[in-house]
Amino acid sequence: MNLSAPLLDIVPDNPNPDDIRAIIATLDAYNNAYRGMVDQAGFAVIIRDPQTRAATGGLYASDG
Repeated sequence: MNLSAPLLDIVPDNPNPDDIRAIIATLDAYNNAYRGMVDQAGFAVIIRDPQTRAATGGLYASDG
């Protein structure tokens, strides 16, 4: 069997929304199967525009 190495594609700007959905779906499937973390409350680090306080980025995760 010939196994090819996976490709690493670094996208510094505007990643394709379909690619992001694929990443999230894979992570959710793993978490559902192995960690049971689906119903855990999450936490966030939010980057806000200093003038409008609108969220412009950040991190959302759960700790388990």
